[in-house]
Amino acid sequence: MALRHWYATGHTILHIDDHAGFAGIVALLLRQQGHTVLQARDGRAALDLVDGNRPDLVLSDVRMPGVDGVAMARTLRARGHRMAVVLMSVDFTPPVDLPGVRVLPKPTDAAQLISIVGQALAGPGSG
Repeated sequence: MALRHWYATGHTILHIDDHAGFAGIVALLLRQQGHTVLQARDGRAALDLVDGNRPDLVLSDVRMPGVDGVAMARTLRARGHRMAVVLMSVDFTPPVDLPGVRVLPKPTDAAQLISIVGQALAGPGSG
């Protein structure tokens, strides 16, 4: 696992997952990298958090009850939000009509998660 550099700046990341155990592990890993982590259990709750908190990145499961990850990402873009979005799924092919959205296969390991989050935070064309 890559170590965080002393000069790295932490970001605010909104993580959405309806599986509490997985969500806890991801949040711990991201906090160890120096990030502030906000959490939601579904897309509807996440959309409520975005407006007041303006995260730098949204990291979301695709399959969730209510508003799923794809619908949530589309709603973010429709509302004018341009933060990076990473969607995680076991069996998902990304729609080409969602700019700034990356896909991370699930399950994943810590190094891959840290790498994709870093690339997404660095901006377009960084990976």
